[in-house]
Amino acid sequence: MDVSTLWQESTGILKDRVSKDVYETWFQDISIENISDYEAVLRVPNRFFRDWIREHYQTILEDVIGQVADNRGLRVAYTISEPEAKGKEPLRETVERVPGTVSTRGKRPSHLNPRYMFSTFVAASNNQLVRAACLKVAESPATSYNPLLIYGGVGLGKTHLMHAIGNFVLEHTDLRIAYVTSEQFTNEVINGIRYDKMIDVRRRYRNIDMLLVDDIQFIAGKQATQEEFFHTFNSLYEARKQIVVSSDRYPKDMPEMEERLRSRLEWGLVADIQPYPLEARIAILQDKADREGIAIPNDVAHFVANNIKANIRELEGSLV
Repeated sequence: MDVSTLWQESTGILKDRVSKDVYETWFQDISIENISDYEAVLRVPNRFFRDWIREHYQTILEDVIGQVADNRGLRVAYTISEPEAKGKEPLRETVERVPGTVSTRGKRPSHLNPRYMFSTFVAASNNQLVRAACLKVAESPATSYNPLLIYGGVGLGKTHLMHAIGNFVLEHTDLRIAYVTSEQFTNEVINGIRYDKMIDVRRRYRNIDMLLVDDIQFIAGKQATQEEFFHTFNSLYEARKQIVVSSDRYPKDMPEMEERLRSRLEWGLVADIQPYPLEARIAILQDKADREGIAIPNDVAHFVANNIKANIRELEGSLV
């Protein structure tokens, strides 16, 4: 039996063994690379995918593939599709270490929206992966995926997930966090340079446990801002602090961003958030209506969701 036939038969069994959502989230994007007498090698999209499969579905995979191959002792191994970062360059640049104030538990940064929680994020099957990655980072900062880059189109929920990470960390830990948009960070750098207050900017962003930067693509082409963020990144990374950024495009598609910074953004996990199918858009609309105490008939929800396909913020805003 050739490997493609073996995998086709294996996926047919898997579809009967797991739910539709689980299959579409975790197995649909897997392919088989090769098989020997003792090992089947599967190709998965990224390291997070591999780790999740190992933890939750290793046994069922080995059971199903072993059954189809008539080899019950078969083990499953993995290879990763995404290119590994080309040798993380050493952090030789010197960074200034400055004392700073420590945020205490319960002190919520003014830019974090308390309504943006993991519990209020409606994740369709095609976005279970990015939600799981964000939750993993929130539960165990700087242990697995650092930095975490969330990328996807406008209005798909990147900011919601960024805030959800921050709110989760604030609720469950004493870690110091900072959330900022790239525009706000740029303005702080400009004012820091203008008024000779860069030491305050560095104190604010380098003496924390987690940095969340929304819409990082907007610092592309801004030399001073990129330079400052580069050194801030290095300072936090060296200190094993968590960095989370969002972007509407992949780093390689930002030609005006310095190569050394683009490279660093790809060091950890790049998780993309996908457009929502119709059923998920209806669910998001109804969930929003329930939370706001608004009655919306099913046919109206279907009509609105069918006409607003790309932007979840616009979809939710239709209720106002």
